[in-house]
Amino acid sequence: MVFEKIKGSVVIIAIGGVQQQCEAWLRKKEVFCKVGSGFIGLRRNNTSVTRIQLVDFDLGSEHVFAYTETGRMVLKDHPDADKPFLYDRKKKRCA
Repeated sequence: MVFEKIKGSVVIIAIGGVQQQCEAWLRKKEVFCKVGSGFIGLRRNNTSVTRIQLVDFDLGSEHVFAYTETGRMVLKDHPDADKPFLYDRKKKRCA
């Protein structure tokens, strides 16, 4: 039960109006980003911490990701996964 880095991933978050770049990580098939010495969960339009906003992301991975009904970002084979999404790098959005 350790965090595993998603190779080639980039997550941009905003804390108090200051943007910060970090990498994405997996734990129990859920997606997180590392902030300082801790990890925060990524959601459909935000993060698990209300004061930290999700600005943009590129998971740059071979994995296929999905969202749960509550908006958590997970691997497509997570038991709570709803619809898988693929990140379209050209359009810079989820397909």
